[in-house]
Amino acid sequence: MMNKAAPWNIKGVGFDAREAAQEAARRSGMSLGDWLNNVIAEQAEANGVEPDSYDADSRLEAIAAKLARMNDRSERQP
Repeated sequence: MMNKAAPWNIKGVGFDAREAAQEAARRSGMSLGDWLNNVIAEQAEANGVEPDSYDADSRLEAIAAKLARMNDRSERQP
């Protein structure tokens, strides 16, 4: 189980979400990083981010920006 004091570098991700992600990764037999990479890539593809059109760094930046925009929209919805 993740220590509550462990650093987490994704702004706005709460403890419960971290715990859920870690549990899902464990159940899938993957590391948390690998699980997150897969989930983020799947969601990015589902939302029209085409990974082949960017180099690796640009892809990650584009995905992070898209996720941030999605998060901002969801926080503004009542």
